[in-house]
Amino acid sequence: AHAVAGRAGLDSEKALMAGLVHQIGRVPVLGALERSGAQLSGDTLEALLRVLTGPVSHVVHRYWDLDRSCLDAMTFWDQWDRQHDGAGDYGDVVQVAARHCLARKSRDGDARPLESLPAYRRLGFNPDERDSLEDEMNTSIGMMGPLLQG
Repeated sequence: AHAVAGRAGLDSEKALMAGLVHQIGRVPVLGALERSGAQLSGDTLEALLRVLTGPVSHVVHRYWDLDRSCLDAMTFWDQWDRQHDGAGDYGDVVQVAARHCLARKSRDGDARPLESLPAYRRLGFNPDERDSLEDEMNTSIGMMGPLLQG
């Protein structure tokens, strides 16, 4: 998100925060499951997280009093066909970054390419920029990943 925002002329630090918290609801859900001792299969856990992460993320958003950019990221990061008026926003930024990360992890390998996302175009990118943008995102992930993993 940091790299995408910088290239799109948006605040990279705000995008970094939005990217970091866009699925923050997973943390309390996973913590509650761990404390309860629940043993769930991988598929069941993913289905549970798909249902609960969004609503719990919104509760965290309200509790922490985060700004609109974080709410947009939490709400729209995986709505691949999202349409809205105006220029690209932080929901679009985090969506492009998340789509790139999912493709890197092969979790969504058969999804359409970045340049076909409305968010990609709304941020002002053209198809010819995809490779250089992906290189920049990979560089950011390489630099920030170890910091975030402790």
